[in-house]
Amino acid sequence: RAECRHTESAKAEVKCICHICECGQHRCPVHDVSPRPTKFEGVTEAQAEYVRKQAARAQRVKHVDRKLESGQFYGETEANAAFKEYKVVPPAQREPEKW
Repeated sequence: RAECRHTESAKAEVKCICHICECGQHRCPVHDVSPRPTKFEGVTEAQAEYVRKQAARAQRVKHVDRKLESGQFYGETEANAAFKEYKVVPPAQREPEKW
């Protein structure tokens, strides 16, 4: 079994991405030293100054049903009066001119 002579120097060259990175975007869970943001507990200035407004809820309006129970309709609706069917008369044919 042959041993590698460069094991200690090879270990020294292995670096974590957070040590190699220069942009500041890369982090690893082992060397992460930045504190995680925690949930704010307390009252902000806007919450302290907010005046709660009360409004009464509107009541539902129930419409009266206007259906006729029985009977027939003998009149003419607005749609039938506006859109009557008319016969289309084709234009008269002219005789071709003779030269």
